[in-house]
Amino acid sequence: MLTTDPFLPLYNALCGDTRVIFASTYDGGFEQYIKDFATLVPDLIDNEFQDCEGYPGVRSPQIWNYIAQYQSEAIVFYSAYPNVTVKQVWKGQRVLKAFEQLVDEASS
Repeated sequence: MLTTDPFLPLYNALCGDTRVIFASTYDGGFEQYIKDFATLVPDLIDNEFQDCEGYPGVRSPQIWNYIAQYQSEAIVFYSAYPNVTVKQVWKGQRVLKAFEQLVDEASS
């Protein structure tokens, strides 16, 4: 599932514009995550990586090999809610807000 802030990908040019890092956080399966890029925001992804050597395009079947070639996992990662999805966190926030409104109305 592609998510919104605070899970937005971080783009950062490094080493005199000779390298780029793409760091992102997602929940769910990796395959669906990449498929979401290819179907939901392909032009944005291609625009960011079009000048990278050997980049095949996010819609290309070769994208899997390209990612595998350069992918590395974070050494350290922190999650405030390691056992729930983003959707579950959002739902919890909606439930809490509704509960707080109910309590406020009962108090007045």
